[in-house]
Amino acid sequence: MPLLQSAVVPEAPTRAPRWRWWRLSLRVGGWIVLAAWSLVLLAWLSLHWLILPRLDEWRPQVEAQASRALGVPVHIGRIDARSSSWVPAFKLHDVVLRDSRGLEALRLPQVTASLAVSSLLSLQLRFEQLLIDGARLEVRRDAKGRLRVAGIDVDGEAVGSAGDLADWFFAQHEFVIRGGAVRWVDELRGAPPLELADVQLVVRNRLNRHDLRLDATPPTGWGQRFKLVLRARQPLLAQAGDWQRWRGTVHADFPQVLVQQLRRHVDLPFSLTQGEGALRAWADFNNGLPQGGTMDVALRDVSVRLAANLEPLALTQLGGRVVVARQADGVKVQAERLGFQTAQGQVWQEGPLSLAWQQQQVLSASALLQSPGIHPVTGGEFSAERLDLAVMAELAERLPLGTGVRRLLAELNPQGTVSGLQARWQGAVDAPTSYQVRAEVKGMAIAAAPSPEPGGIGRPGWRGADLSFQGTESGGQATLALNGGALELPGVFEQPVVPLRRFGAQLAWRIGEAKDGVRPRVELKVSGARFENDDAQGELDASWHTGSNDGFGKGARLPGVLEMNGKLTQGKAAQVSRYLPLGIPASVRGYVRRAVVAGRVPSATFRVKGDLWDFPYVQRSDGEFRIAAQVQDVTLTACRRRRQRQRPGPHSARWTASCCSSAAPCRSATRAAGCGAWRSTMCRAGSATLPSTRCWSSKGMPKGRPPILYAMLEPVRWAAGSMVRWREPRPRARPSCN
Repeated sequence: MPLLQSAVVPEAPTRAPRWRWWRLSLRVGGWIVLAAWSLVLLAWLSLHWLILPRLDEWRPQVEAQASRALGVPVHIGRIDARSSSWVPAFKLHDVVLRDSRGLEALRLPQVTASLAVSSLLSLQLRFEQLLIDGARLEVRRDAKGRLRVAGIDVDGEAVGSAGDLADWFFAQHEFVIRGGAVRWVDELRGAPPLELADVQLVVRNRLNRHDLRLDATPPTGWGQRFKLVLRARQPLLAQAGDWQRWRGTVHADFPQVLVQQLRRHVDLPFSLTQGEGALRAWADFNNGLPQGGTMDVALRDVSVRLAANLEPLALTQLGGRVVVARQADGVKVQAERLGFQTAQGQVWQEGPLSLAWQQQQVLSASALLQSPGIHPVTGGEFSAERLDLAVMAELAERLPLGTGVRRLLAELNPQGTVSGLQARWQGAVDAPTSYQVRAEVKGMAIAAAPSPEPGGIGRPGWRGADLSFQGTESGGQATLALNGGALELPGVFEQPVVPLRRFGAQLAWRIGEAKDGVRPRVELKVSGARFENDDAQGELDASWHTGSNDGFGKGARLPGVLEMNGKLTQGKAAQVSRYLPLGIPASVRGYVRRAVVAGRVPSATFRVKGDLWDFPYVQRSDGEFRIAAQVQDVTLTACRRRRQRQRPGPHSARWTASCCSSAAPCRSATRAAGCGAWRSTMCRAGSATLPSTRCWSSKGMPKGRPPILYAMLEPVRWAAGSMVRWREPRPRARPSCN
């Protein structure tokens, strides 16, 4: 027995199974779902059997309720209900909204509405679709600038009406207008009414998305049918009609439009009087304000005035793309493939442009109300792949470039093509505190200008130049090259235009700091200059800087102080007179021109140092002007003045000589070909009068002073105010005087 008892195992205590709780939960949930569906079924039956059949009987109550909600009188002609489907639908006939003056602001001949299932659950009036045929809508701006749509003051005069209506409208799933018409009346501008015909409008709202498309036909004389498309998103928890919190894109497509009609109804930043063509635009917006956009234009016969004080700009063709972007710290404008042709025939080739400026921007409608002022521009950037200087100069009077820039372009009359232009500045545009600029110019030409002072040196000009430069507010450097071009130096030579086969130089400049209202010192250095034309070739180095005082004159800011050293490696003696400066008397320049017939200059050096106001430095203390040259095979015609008559000398001869003139003594030597040799001559500073002409004769040599020295040194004597003392040669034959 004990063994049997020990083999018996006690049973475990029993527990209620867990699945019983799940079964209870499912049972309770099932009753709840059944009750909910029962309520929905009861509401659906009530709507179909009790409300819809008697809906037209309740029309006065519906009109009163709609009038209170919209804030304007509402009249409904008839209501027809249709309940053949799960979601009921009804039609409203002859719906009319009137403004505060009793005028008809909106007429809806027929409105077909399909209730949304969500309206049964939320107990709010929502439609799956609102379809309106033949709507007639009036949008009016009164004399005070307040906007009314269908008589409803959207500027909020009727408190709560506009906001509540917008929330209700953008909560509907779909809103469609077919064959409608819109009439725009602008009492503030006093423009004639604008009517759009055959209006097709579709608005779809889904949770936090809003899509809109409008197609309409403008009046005759406006162009072809156009379309507008809007895609927007809103914050998830925002009110549906709070458009000031939306972000999205608006697209407009005008295949053909007469743009001059826009000025009657749209405020443009310029006066557009003529033009037709195609326009496409995309505008990005956020928080109720535009953030940027893109516009494609293809217009012809355009006439536009960009500012009230400018001349109209006439363009036969205009095409390209303009992109605008706004950020918190500035605005950027880009032009892509932008080109045009003016009525005068100037062509602006297509090319990209970019302009950006630093200016604090207001990026939301609420912030705009708090800070409506315009912030100043504090800097910017400009870049261009290609600029035509000639076209810019021609259009300067028609572009908003500023008075100073327009005056400069008119004076310089520039020509050429700028490429790779990049400019950046800080501070105001007309008075930057710092800037950087770099560019290359091909075929550049700048017009010269005479000096404002009689007899002074004017502003130089050139043509056919290739220039590459970079600079800042403190200085810069450039490379200049002329191939087949010319320099124009007014006030320097009798023939100011100097043709150049080749010219090249390195330029560097430095601009000092302005102190105590004194204009900054400007320095210019020319190094490694090489030049060549039909008359000579050589090289030079020069430096120039402004004077210490303001104004124009001796010691003044202009014409400045020059130091130049150069040499000729080849030249034509017969062209010496062409390069004699105007500081030398005309009689001397004329004598050299008549006396020197042929020859060459294998070597010459020249030096100028001093204030340009005193050039050619009659007084030694004023500065230095020195020329030293070697001449070969020079053919001279001696000319003498006797009894007020000028006649040529007995004959001409070929000479080889070395001569110089300066404020310091120098030695020269001459030799006549096939004749007795001159041993030496000495040029010294002294009296401004020449010694009397001595008659001498030598085999094969003319009588009188050696022509080569007289021809070469006479103009220098006049320029430097020095006397040339001649050491008489020791001829092989005894001289005889006639």
